[in-house]
Amino acid sequence: RDSPPVSLPGIGPSTNVLGCFDTNLLCVWNGTNQILVGELRGAEFVQRGAIAVDSGMRPTGFAYNPARQLLAWTEGTSSTSLYLASLAAQGRRIELKCDVPGLVRLRFSEDGDYLAAWPKEWRMWDTLRVWNVETGQIVVSINQRFSTATFAAGGRVLVVPIQAIQARIGDEHEIRFFDLAHPD
Repeated sequence: RDSPPVSLPGIGPSTNVLGCFDTNLLCVWNGTNQILVGELRGAEFVQRGAIAVDSGMRPTGFAYNPARQLLAWTEGTSSTSLYLASLAAQGRRIELKCDVPGLVRLRFSEDGDYLAAWPKEWRMWDTLRVWNVETGQIVVSINQRFSTATFAAGGRVLVVPIQAIQARIGDEHEIRFFDLAHPD
């Protein structure tokens, strides 16, 4: 933060950057078929791992969990699949199936045990799915208008403010808490 801007030739154009995580981790699209995860050390991008994207499509949605070294991504807004891969266990890849397309905003729980996904445009935030990343099963499915979704209690609880069906400014809303280990 205190150093002047420098060029990082190993990254390419800024449009290749998929996200920044922790204080110095950067995930980058290589322009052809790989997601590169690296650490910024001064003016150097030190690659920590790479995940091949079979379709060759740049991810439209992306998340990384540094604690478990897990990558999650989506390929296109019409896809009903999300993909999950581990840098710690090369070759481990899971396809998470969904019943609706276009869930491109992705967020891991702090512990990396759960992955939440919802549409890109906030006007369309009426679909939310949460998967257990170990089993690949959906543990929470919301089909109501909501304003945000966040994990609490170290990632064991999902907190979602739900808007009332004809909600107007000043209308009442409810906040739902989901125990992800016991979603029922």
